[in-house]
Amino acid sequence: MRRLAVLAVAALFVACEAAPDPTGLDELSFAPAFAITTVSGIDAGAASGDARPNADAAAASFDAEIAALGNFFIENLEGAPLGSFTSLAVLAATINTNGWFSTAISNVDQGRILGYNTTSGGSQHLNLVPVFAAGTETVEFNYIAPVQAWGAYFTGVGTVPATSVHVRFDDGSAQSFQVPGDPSGGVSFFGFSNPGKIITQVKVEEDLTGDPQTTRDIFSIDDIRISFAKGGFVTGGGWIDSPAGAYKPELSLAGRASFGFVSKYKKGAQTPSGQTEFQFQTGDLNFHSSSYDWLLVTGEGDKAQFKGTGTINGEGTFKFMVWAGDDDPDTFRIRIWVEDPLGVETAVYDNAVGQPIAGGSIVIHKK
Repeated sequence: MRRLAVLAVAALFVACEAAPDPTGLDELSFAPAFAITTVSGIDAGAASGDARPNADAAAASFDAEIAALGNFFIENLEGAPLGSFTSLAVLAATINTNGWFSTAISNVDQGRILGYNTTSGGSQHLNLVPVFAAGTETVEFNYIAPVQAWGAYFTGVGTVPATSVHVRFDDGSAQSFQVPGDPSGGVSFFGFSNPGKIITQVKVEEDLTGDPQTTRDIFSIDDIRISFAKGGFVTGGGWIDSPAGAYKPELSLAGRASFGFVSKYKKGAQTPSGQTEFQFQTGDLNFHSSSYDWLLVTGEGDKAQFKGTGTINGEGTFKFMVWAGDDDPDTFRIRIWVEDPLGVETAVYDNAVGQPIAGGSIVIHKK
């Protein structure tokens, strides 16, 4: 009966519908600040072609730092189609707007106050032009692959209104930073790295809650830096004492749950390979992975996260994520959930924290 309960609950979740939030801001849970490195520099009033020592120094420092984290790429937008859009696929990301921006890939120099290209020898940039209306302007960079760091050149950013960058992580938490700006515009570089979490979304926001005639700001983004996390692998096997509340269809159930997994990037592969199995016999739950999306080894090589898709009792399509710790003691967390067509997630199992294992071993390798 419990097996049927799990699958019935999953079917019900998929059938549910919810009105999407046009900005996504309601979904953000802002967490207290934690260890994260920010790098920034601004050359106030600098126009296209002018020297930009402060911004370039910040970018160089950022590039040197994140090159050691993983695969490092720069999206200079030179290959993107010219013109306005509401959704655009670029390197490893989908750029979306909330409809307020007249957002476009431009090859026209808008000047030091309105934004311009920063790519040496290039011309294209992402030009953000809000409409004359009060509200919150946003543009989102949504990432599927695990991103550890993000940075970009901003041109034409003023001080009123404030332009902010919100960083959303895989656990639903977020942090907010303000992009350096100046009333005379110019160019600035802003980047952040080493969050200890996987970045899933970067949202640039401009608050237009004041007079739209005086607080409207036009600016550009270009030469976007991202660092993908690859390398390393993790293996583990053992069991935990599953606490009450972890098995969502029947919250009172508790008992022993066993796990086994291998996750590793093979040479040249874009996604990791391996298998994950998790069994909670008290709830008649047998989860088995069918594919992986990504793997991230974090910290000093003692923490790993990986995400993928699998089945429960050989049926359905479920997402899962594992947090593994190679420490004293080793720790293990698994979250299994289902998504409806709108992307609304509902958990089936989650032991919620990096729980010390009751037996077995977890080993993480950085290389």
